[in-house]
Amino acid sequence: MIFEMANFGKTWSEDEFNNVDEALVKYTEKRILEHWLSVKRKVLIDNTSVTPASRKAYIKIAGQHKLSIGAIYINASPELCQKRNQQSGKDIIPAQVITGMAASAAKPALSEGFSEVFSVDINGT
Repeated sequence: MIFEMANFGKTWSEDEFNNVDEALVKYTEKRILEHWLSVKRKVLIDNTSVTPASRKAYIKIAGQHKLSIGAIYINASPELCQKRNQQSGKDIIPAQVITGMAASAAKPALSEGFSEVFSVDINGT
C-alpha cells in the first residue's frame, strides 16, 4: 500500500522494495492491530504469513489482549498462484516471489498458539 501511494500508477517491481519499507509496513500494521484489539474489535488480517516466525507477532498480540486467534490456510500450488496472478490483469507479482514463498510455506498449527486452524484446498478451478 505504501509503495502504491508513493508511486501511483507505476508498476511494482521487486527491485524497488527494501528492508526499510518492510520494517515500516510491519510497524504500522502492528500499531493498527493493537488499536483495534484494544477497543475490542474483531480483526481479520489478510497477509501472506507463510512461516511460523511471520505469524508469531500476531499470536503474541492476541495473547496480550487475552483474545483467541485463528488461522485460515489457503492451499494452492505455486503453478496455480502464478496462473491466477497472470490472469488478474493487476500488478503482476514476479514468479520468483511466488515460488520462493511457496518453498518456505508451512501450514499453521495449533501448536503455534492458534485456537483454530482452517484449511481451504484450491484445486485450480
